[in-house]
Amino acid sequence: MVRSTSSLIVLAALIASYPAPAQGQTPDRPVTDLAGSTEPNPLSGLPRPPDQPASLLQPAPTGQAYACPQLERPYFERDPRLDPADLPHPGWLFDVQLGIMGSSVVEHLGQTDPPGQVTVAVPGTAHTSDVVIVPMAALNWTVSPRFEVGYRLPSGFGEVDVAYRFLMAEGTGSTANPIAAPDATAALQSHLDMNVGDLDYASRETSLGEMWGMKWRIGLRYADVLFDSQADESLDAARAASGIFERSISNNFWGIGPHATLELNTRRNPCGLRWVGRLDTALLFGEVEQQFAELSTSRGPGGLPLSGETHLVNGQQVPMLGGFLGLDWRPACRPNLDILLGYTAEYWWNVGRLSDPDIYNGQSAGEVGTHGVVLRLEYNY
Repeated sequence: MVRSTSSLIVLAALIASYPAPAQGQTPDRPVTDLAGSTEPNPLSGLPRPPDQPASLLQPAPTGQAYACPQLERPYFERDPRLDPADLPHPGWLFDVQLGIMGSSVVEHLGQTDPPGQVTVAVPGTAHTSDVVIVPMAALNWTVSPRFEVGYRLPSGFGEVDVAYRFLMAEGTGSTANPIAAPDATAALQSHLDMNVGDLDYASRETSLGEMWGMKWRIGLRYADVLFDSQADESLDAARAASGIFERSISNNFWGIGPHATLELNTRRNPCGLRWVGRLDTALLFGEVEQQFAELSTSRGPGGLPLSGETHLVNGQQVPMLGGFLGLDWRPACRPNLDILLGYTAEYWWNVGRLSDPDIYNGQSAGEVGTHGVVLRLEYNY
């Protein structure tokens, strides 16, 4: 009996010391055990998870809807720190480039060691097989245009450019080469056609300091390079000797591969002028196709000259390297316009080489070089 009385006294003291809930505050949630008894929550001051539905079939409590976090600054927005005033404005760009170009072909098609591995015979005649070697005449200077369109992204995200250029040159001359013109001096007609297309991503860098600027490009290049030469003797001289009055060679390379460009420029002076230097390179993977042909003074059933041909095809890798040095001017009254004038040169290796050792060795090849003065007009919208 004494023990029960002591217990009641202690329990009454605990209840009296327990603080009552403040006005407007929800009393502590009772804890219900499996037996259905309730007790006050002694941990009312600690954090408590929100009420959950009593059943998964009940709708979840309403909360804040999911949303993306608010960024400090959205992407693709012009930023004066990333798009300085001295750089071209973001947006569309278009430029036209005209080059007064000279070109040359280093051509040794059909020249093998030992000689005579590539021969041509004219069917229907008593003519034996010949080795056809025709030199290239000196090519005339010509105009080579280049067109480029692209879009420059804001916030220093770079630009995407598509460019295309072509060159068509021809030349005439004469040759007394005993293989190309064994009967008499022959007239030469030679041609060079080049078509080059680029798809690049470009970006400007300011890491070289205030006095220098840098721009790099990387992408894909497609090229088609064709050159041919034809030697014509007089009919009378050919009839009296070999019976062949025309000999011709033709070489065509096409390929596609990686392309890269690095451009450096100085800071503009108060007149808007700056120096620009550029290094351009590519490695193309494609195919070389060559043709050697002869025309005879003998006539066929239709009255046409009898002809013979040899056709060769092989895969090839073509490296190229080009450079440019010039002066760029941006008029103060036309900040969207850039005028570039300078000198450029480039060289293409292996465009006339067949690598198969059973047909050619390293002495038989064709290479192409171009050089000239370039004027480029660029407008930024």
